[in-house]
Amino acid sequence: MPDQNPPNLLECKPGTTPKRSTAARGGRLISAATNLYDRFVKLRGCPREIAKGFALGLFVGMSPTMGFQMLIAVPLAALLRWNKLAAAAGVWISNPVTAPVLYGTTYLLGAKILGMTGHPMSSGLAEGFSVLKMLAKAPQLFWAMTIGGLILGIPIALAGYYLALSAVRKYRAEIQQKIAAGKQKLASRRSGRRSKKSKRRRN
Repeated sequence: MPDQNPPNLLECKPGTTPKRSTAARGGRLISAATNLYDRFVKLRGCPREIAKGFALGLFVGMSPTMGFQMLIAVPLAALLRWNKLAAAAGVWISNPVTAPVLYGTTYLLGAKILGMTGHPMSSGLAEGFSVLKMLAKAPQLFWAMTIGGLILGIPIALAGYYLALSAVRKYRAEIQQKIAAGKQKLASRRSGRRSKKSKRRRN
């Protein structure tokens, strides 16, 4: 016998919350990324200036200045007459999610170049972690991440420039094609109406 009282999927029992599947979360992330991409390619301005602003934002985003990156990238973009909104978008390469991996990589690279031995964080833990010990080693961390960020930031900024330039140009080319197709349809409709009128006059 089929269940005469199927569960109401729109309601939950008191004290319970519906579980979100990983597929639903992934769909939301894809949707959010798509929306951000659409907003980016629709930015107004010269495609090259947009791409330059984005590259600048990526470069600044690789520096260990989280919390101040926007204040650095946007004025620089304004000074260089590049797209400020694109620069603001680029700095988000470093965010609370990517920062641990990003800054860990820049630190390791910078520390290797500077010849620094040992890892300040790991050594701090081994000695008994304390905020004072970490603050004492903060200058080393900063300079190592700065040098590592400069080295990684250049190729990332160059790649971001060409990707942004290609994306904006592709979007604008598609818009131009749609406009041209619309004009052709309108012209064909008008020519069709004119031919019908001429036939009526002949008859």
